[in-house]
Amino acid sequence: YLRVDSIPLGGPHAAIAGWAKLESVDGRGADLANLGEHLVLRLDETTDGRGTTALGYSGPGYDMAASQRYLASTGWHHYAAVHDGANGQITLYLDGVRRATASATTTRTFRELVKFATFGASTHGGSDYRLRGWIDDVRIYNRPLAAAELRTLYFGKFQPGLRIVEWREVDPSSP
Repeated sequence: YLRVDSIPLGGPHAAIAGWAKLESVDGRGADLANLGEHLVLRLDETTDGRGTTALGYSGPGYDMAASQRYLASTGWHHYAAVHDGANGQITLYLDGVRRATASATTTRTFRELVKFATFGASTHGGSDYRLRGWIDDVRIYNRPLAAAELRTLYFGKFQPGLRIVEWREVDPSSP
């Protein structure tokens, strides 16, 4: 795993977005990214059937947006956790789609909270939450990401769906 000190965040917002190919979980789940336990993107959390979960530490406990989705051994997926302090929400996205939202009760700023971050393991050490698999293009933001931004991170510039390239009026009575 990787530990990074001095994460330059500030204000009531933060977001984590990244790709992972999870082979299996270690213990109770696997942390893709963990911002000092104050915003965590945890894959395949086995506790209480949570599945992939965005967690925000609120002091007395955790605010959780749990998907009940398990994605180990299913290939590459894009994961994102968004903490929007202004609206009091923590949201989990999987492959560009919002999967869960919960109330976020913390009122402290991320500058006060985050002294270091870990990628591929929990910040408290031990063997729980170590990711067995691959991680790519993990990004940390000091603002909440919008749903459209997360879709772009997942799909790139291409957005799936019907696109009209050219519209021609046709007279149905002419051959």
